[in-house]
Amino acid sequence: MLHLTTGEDNVAIGNGALFFNTSGSENVATGGTALLDNDTGNRNVATGSSALSSNTTGDDNVATGSGALAQNTTGDNNVATGADALSSNRSGNENTGIGVNALLNTRGSNNVAIGLEAGQNLTTGDDNIDIANTGVAGESGTIRIGTDGTQTAAFIAGVSDNDLPGKTSVVRINADGQLGTGNAPSGHGRGPLAATVRRLEAELKRQQREIERLRERVKGG
Repeated sequence: MLHLTTGEDNVAIGNGALFFNTSGSENVATGGTALLDNDTGNRNVATGSSALSSNTTGDDNVATGSGALAQNTTGDNNVATGADALSSNRSGNENTGIGVNALLNTRGSNNVAIGLEAGQNLTTGDDNIDIANTGVAGESGTIRIGTDGTQTAAFIAGVSDNDLPGKTSVVRINADGQLGTGNAPSGHGRGPLAATVRRLEAELKRQQREIERLRERVKGG
């Protein structure tokens, strides 16, 4: 903290840690060149070599791991855990990358990536969630869970036998694994016959549950 002037309550451990800080306060830098260029940024935590090393005015960032948030300059409220996580982010805000190389190339905001190299293909997009998936460059507002060819089955609790109130839609999946409720193939799941089948299936499930309930009452005497 060679250049410190008015900054208060800072902690620097390691060669070059918080070296250029002048008025930034309540920062913690642990590791060589951690928060090296920080000037006026406040309440940042950098743990690991070069973590948040380029930060100048960004506030409330947490970087844990070598090179985590290394290029961040003005971005706020980012969390990077793992070597090189969010290392290319400069001004993006409110990103969370957990895992080595998570959100490695992103410069967008409000992205969440969990897992090794999760979201590393994201670039400028915002509002993405990538869990154990590398993501796609430039996309926004997309959720990707798992990796094609690695995960071969999916189980989601609370879906089976759970009747929904009001109007419902049929959920379909395309060859790319994307979920949606439209564009069914011609003749598939449409028309009055298909509607009748769905209604009868729902009624059958209801009656089966009623039968099970009555059986339990009989057993209980």
